[in-house]
Amino acid sequence: MRAMIVAVVLAVTGVLVAVPPASACSCAPATIEDVVAREPGAVAGLVRRVDDGSVREAGTLAVLAELHGELPDVVSVRLDDGASCRPMVAPRQIAALTFRPEGGGWAAVDCGMLDLGTSLARVGGDVAPDPEATGPPALVVAGSFPGASLVAVDAELRVLGVADVEGWIDRVVRCGDEVVDIRMEDVTAVVERRSLPDLTVVATLRLDRPEGWQLLAVRCDDAGRLQTVAATPAGDATVVTPDLLGAPAITFSGPSAGGATFVDDQVWLMAGDNDARTSRIVTVDLGTGAVATRRSFRGLAGSDLSASPDGRFVTVRGFAEEPVLLVLDAASATPVGEAAGSWMPVGHGWLGPDRLLLQDESRQDGADMRLRVVDERLRVVEETTVPAGSPMALAGDAVVLGGGSELTVRRPDGSLHASPDLRLIGASQAVALGEVRGPDEELAAPAPVDELPDGDAGTRPAWQLTAATLATVAVLGALVVLRRRRRTRD
Repeated sequence: MRAMIVAVVLAVTGVLVAVPPASACSCAPATIEDVVAREPGAVAGLVRRVDDGSVREAGTLAVLAELHGELPDVVSVRLDDGASCRPMVAPRQIAALTFRPEGGGWAAVDCGMLDLGTSLARVGGDVAPDPEATGPPALVVAGSFPGASLVAVDAELRVLGVADVEGWIDRVVRCGDEVVDIRMEDVTAVVERRSLPDLTVVATLRLDRPEGWQLLAVRCDDAGRLQTVAATPAGDATVVTPDLLGAPAITFSGPSAGGATFVDDQVWLMAGDNDARTSRIVTVDLGTGAVATRRSFRGLAGSDLSASPDGRFVTVRGFAEEPVLLVLDAASATPVGEAAGSWMPVGHGWLGPDRLLLQDESRQDGADMRLRVVDERLRVVEETTVPAGSPMALAGDAVVLGGGSELTVRRPDGSLHASPDLRLIGASQAVALGEVRGPDEELAAPAPVDELPDGDAGTRPAWQLTAATLATVAVLGALVVLRRRRRTRD
């Protein structure tokens, strides 16, 4: 009897808590035509989330442009709660969404997020060179743009050249007066050298990689040699190539590694042991292929390495009961700085030879992002707040932000300057070629809007409360019947 009571109590608790599904919904890419076919009354728009993100599953969206049908200037809808098919949109992010009328308002259509590049093309056409763009290229950006995958811009973020490629670009690196992009086409790695600023292909290398291609580090050295470090998917080795575009390319093998960086004429690998409690830095000589252990760590599971621009310091990311960040003197491999906690490097982290840019990785999605500049000993030099987004490149002391919102430059004085061309919001990575300033006009971030959808998102839906009530009544009735039967047997 006691076990049965526990069982039914757990059943009631399960109804009241309403545990969401174990896995989030998986949605295939949709077009407006696809959505309208299954939701005839659906409308679509290019929107920006303008609330502060304090309620994850509810957002207020400003409509920037209508893509299909008519929408009000602002709509408030329920968003993804981590286990739904509704869209997930971060504060300040711009997205192309579809909606359907619901209860006098609007609801986001499940699996109704549209391709951003295609949607932006409907609004402003394909990205093309700007006749007012001048000077040398300052930045090359990769992502999903209308009619392009690569875009070169000048110091004011005006478009100088565009290129469209097949497949997802894994890395873009500068190589002398050119850039090199590396991407996968099925099982083939495609490496292309491109001229600047027009991004015309000048050389192509295709390499069959049936086992996969997991790049850990890429560098173009002073001699113009493209050097790569790639891990094998089996996790049993790391392949170092001193000159990928050489004929023939020579490779060296090192131990399995999770991170890598170039330090002068060596590759430093972060190799871990199976117990996840010890790790070591292993070096591979780019000239001879000689392998040596440089430093071992006990009690630290190392994960990543990054060398400063002058090669004097190397950061080590790891975990020892909590996240750990170390800065090593490259000559002696001894620590000069150590910190524990959630502040970790942005990208490779180095703003200069003795300055690192960190972000708080424990933060929740919100309208702003906190950044911290530290020296090589991890002492705080400056703290600042920027609009939410993804830091993509460091150009001296300037930071380039993107990834779903305007392509923006944070200048060394802390001011923000964004490109007015919304077609560039699909940027996912960038490489700085020189000084990046952005337009003269300073970005004025919109004030957060606190409006929430009708029926606060934190309130449990009525059907769920009704189900819980009915289940509770049913369970109590079952307990009464069981008790009477037991008395009868006694």
